[in-house]
Amino acid sequence: MTPEAFQKELEKLRPRLMHQADSWLRSACKNGPCPSTAEDIVQDVSMKLWSMCSSLQAPIGPLASVITRNLCISVVRKQASEASLAAFGYEDDGPNEMLERMMDIIDDLPDMQQTILRLRHIEGLETRQIADILGTSDAAIRMALSRARTMVREKLKTTREE
Repeated sequence: MTPEAFQKELEKLRPRLMHQADSWLRSACKNGPCPSTAEDIVQDVSMKLWSMCSSLQAPIGPLASVITRNLCISVVRKQASEASLAAFGYEDDGPNEMLERMMDIIDDLPDMQQTILRLRHIEGLETRQIADILGTSDAAIRMALSRARTMVREKLKTTREE
């Protein structure tokens, strides 16, 4: 796709992408849609599409919609994660303090749960990959991961109450 054709397509898509981003972000913002965040997301979509411009073919609308949706979901998840940490009373902690607390709690877990948590959340491996590495079933990994997360959550609650 030529840069000129890309620019024309993007100009036509921008209002629709803004509306889509606003719709997705409504649930994440307490006071309605977040226009600045929606604009940021649409700008990110534009940059991602621009980096692929030479290999794109018209129409780019469906791809732009998928990228917009995925970026919005990431923003909503991040805000939900921050809200859940605030529910535990950690909103004032710096990121390093919170990370230290989490790592201390993880260090106290049984070895298998430590390994699974680290492989899943630090290394970013999928449960089936972890199962292959550890020589166990995917279901067993999901169960151990759930138990480990529950233990971390419980220890966070008790350390915060103290």
